Amino acid sequence: MTRRYLIDTNIFIELKNSYYDFAVCPGFWDWVKWAHAKGKAYSTRGVMGELVAQGDELSDWVHDMPKSFFLGLPQDFNVCKNQLLAWAKRGPYRNDVVADYISGVDAGLVIMGISTGYTVVTHEKSSPFSKTNIKMPDACRGTHVDVMMGMEMLRKEKASFHHRG
Repeated sequence: MTRRYLIDTNIFIELKNSYYDFAVCPGFWDWVKWAHAKGKAYSTRGVMGELVAQGDELSDWVHDMPKSFFLGLPQDFNVCKNQLLAWAKRGPYRNDVVADYISGVDAGLVIMGISTGYTVVTHEKSSPFSKTNIKMPDACRGTHVDVMMGMEMLRKEKASFHHRG
């Protein structure tokens, strides 16, 4: 079975700003495009908006990616959103925190994960006892969506980046 991934904004921004800078490791960015062509890697239009707002190389990269990489709302959006909302309301979170979260980009990734069964890839850290901040790993686990860190995805996919010399 092919595992499919939904990649969070923070993966792209943090990697671009560190070890996988476009000039240092173009292989990562090529791999994402390759993985999408193989039907393995996606993100959402909400993430696309956050990346374009960077106004830098990441914005250029977004414009070079196939439009199919950034998924729109699933047909069962309301059903999946209600599942996420029910989970969040059962948690320790304040009502205003839930309302803000449910309309945000992170919730969109979780909702897409609920709908598609794809694994969410994020660098966010779990914080299950927070009352003021819903973290994506907690929302994923609470709604039975697989979640992992970026390096875990690359290892599972046996990605490797070679010097172009």
